[in-house]
Amino acid sequence: MLKYIEYTNNKGHKARISDGKESQFAFHDIDGVSAPDAAISTDSVAGYDGSTVTSASVYKRNIVLSFYIMGDVDKAKRDIYKTFQVKREGMLHYVSDAWDVEIPCYTEKCEIPPTKRPMIATVSLLCPEPYFRDVQSIIAEIQNITDNFYFPLVLPEEGIALGIINPYYSANIKNEGDVPLGMTVEFRVNGDVTKPKIINTKTLEYIEIDANLVAGDVVQICTVDKQKRVTLIRNGQEYNYFNYLTDGSTFLQLAEGDNEFQYLAESGGASLYMRLYYTPLYVGV
Repeated sequence: MLKYIEYTNNKGHKARISDGKESQFAFHDIDGVSAPDAAISTDSVAGYDGSTVTSASVYKRNIVLSFYIMGDVDKAKRDIYKTFQVKREGMLHYVSDAWDVEIPCYTEKCEIPPTKRPMIATVSLLCPEPYFRDVQSIIAEIQNITDNFYFPLVLPEEGIALGIINPYYSANIKNEGDVPLGMTVEFRVNGDVTKPKIINTKTLEYIEIDANLVAGDVVQICTVDKQKRVTLIRNGQEYNYFNYLTDGSTFLQLAEGDNEFQYLAESGGASLYMRLYYTPLYVGV
C-alpha cells in the first residue's frame, strides 16, 4: 500500500502527498509508475519470414500526480507553485509497504483549476531516466582475508594467525534490481601494488589499471552510464586516471541476479582491498 509521495525540487522546496486526514495534500490519483514502454526497431531480411531486431531502448517516463488541496487553499496553492516550478529539476520519493525508491524528474506542467470543488492539483513530471532506484546505495565490502580463529578461542604461547590473506579473492555480488546497472569499483591500497584488476569470472570481462600504487592510494572507477570515470586519490588530491586503463578493459556492469567478481594485481595483491557501490534499478512500482 502506498504510504506517501514526496517531491523535492533542486532548491530544497518540498511537498508531501499522503492519505492522512491532516495532510495538506491528499492522494487523488497517480499515473505512470508502472513499467515504461520500449522502442523496438526491426528490419526485414529478404527471403526470410519475420524480421530482425536492430535496436531496443526504453522511453522516458511521464508521471502524472493529482491530489486534493486541504486546509488553507491560498497557502497550499502558493506552496505547490513554489515546489512544482515548471522546467525545474527535482526528485520524486515513492514510499509504500514494499518500496522505498526515488526517481529524478522535471516539472512539465502544474495546473490548479480555480473553480473546481473539491480543489485538485495536477502535476506532470518528466523523467528522462525511466527507472526507479533504491534510496540507499549498497556497499559491498570484498575482503581478501579469511578468518582463521574460532570460539572457544585458545591461544598457544607461540600465537596463531587470526586471518589468512588471499591475493586472488572472489565474491558474489547480487543485483536485486530489474535491469543491468553500473557501479563504482573502489581499490584501497595498503602497500605497493602494481596493475590492480577486477574480473567478471562469468563473462571474463575486466578492468585493469596500468599504474604503480602506494600505501594510502584509492582508485575509484565509475561504470555508470553518462558518469564513466577513473580517479586516483593520493594525499587528498584527485587525479584523472582514465588514460591508465589497459587495452581491453571494459566498464563492467552488474547483470540481474548473481555476479561473480575476482580481483588481483600483477604484484602486491595482498595489499589490495576492494569495495563496490551500486544502486539497484526497477522498471516500475
